[in-house]
Amino acid sequence: MGLDMSWIVAMVIVIFAVVLMWTGRAYLKENGQWATDAGATQAKATLKSKRKGWRKSSMASQPVEQQYFATFELEDGSSLELYVLEEKKYFRLTEGEQGTLFYDGKKFVDFNTTYRGVSGLMREVKEEHEKEKLRRHRNL
Repeated sequence: MGLDMSWIVAMVIVIFAVVLMWTGRAYLKENGQWATDAGATQAKATLKSKRKGWRKSSMASQPVEQQYFATFELEDGSSLELYVLEEKKYFRLTEGEQGTLFYDGKKFVDFNTTYRGVSGLMREVKEEHEKEKLRRHRNL
């Protein structure tokens, strides 16, 4: 009887682990964090604009979460707004840059440019500073 009970406990643990892994995989896929470069679409593009937004979170400990978006103009002239999952990748993007865009549906995967250096970062910092000055001026 002791052996039968340990077998049942082991099966319950295995089933629990499988359900937990399946749920985690589904959550990651739903939130776009399962995307890889292998399935991504590739296109030549220019980064036209970036924006930040807020979304109500499903986690009680974090009631809202910041979202990042980037709008690209493709070679054919069409525009495409993509959801950027990683904050680090969002801040690496500089408006006006040209390069190869990788995306999966509406999710940004990567953007490879021929040159990404200090000048691009300085240009973006200057643009953000000017926008902030304009916002402050309007609030006066």
